[in-house]
Amino acid sequence: MEKIRGKRITSYCIFVFMILLIVVVLIPQNAFLSNQKAKDTIRLMQRRPKQEEKQKEETGSNSFAECRIFGIKKLINDYYDAYIMPDDKMILKYMDTFGDMDQGVRKFSQENVEQYMDISCYSMEGSVEGSYLVISYGYAKYYGINTTVPVVGTFFVRTNSSGSYYICNSVVSNESSAYNEIMFEGKQVQEMKEVAQYELDTACEVDLILKQFVENNPEYFKY
Repeated sequence: MEKIRGKRITSYCIFVFMILLIVVVLIPQNAFLSNQKAKDTIRLMQRRPKQEEKQKEETGSNSFAECRIFGIKKLINDYYDAYIMPDDKMILKYMDTFGDMDQGVRKFSQENVEQYMDISCYSMEGSVEGSYLVISYGYAKYYGINTTVPVVGTFFVRTNSSGSYYICNSVVSNESSAYNEIMFEGKQVQEMKEVAQYELDTACEVDLILKQFVENNPEYFKY
């Protein structure tokens, strides 16, 4: 009986020793991983403010920011919906004149675009009181193609006598025209177009049907 009891004690001691050994090995490793994860998180969280601060220094006060004016955001979204409609009266609700709109591009869109979606707007005040420069970034869904395509647009938005917003395509003063051109050709807009081009190229690598469609119509996929 004593021998059996001794064996049980020995087995119990071995079991406890193994548990302690596992704890000693795992705790430092888990602590290291937790610390490493915390360091990575802090590093990522600290990086973004530095980038935003740098961008603010580079662009100054005259820069595009996310548009918070509901009337302008609604105007641009309604414009895109009307852009692919065959009735010109619909789109003229949102602009003063067709101006130098490329009707060939519009016709291509009317024939091939099923829907514009996820339109985001970025704006800044224009050189004329009550005017705004607006950049839109969204996506077009083409018939027969599952992958959406980035769409970038630039608009000169003004307010009429009743305070409603509209897209101004009329001839403006040389000063305003020059200012608009400089802003729309600035770094922020160019970077947005580069992002759109990258998105399109990546989408074409994944979706071969889209790639063929773009290659067959290259003039309509330029940013």
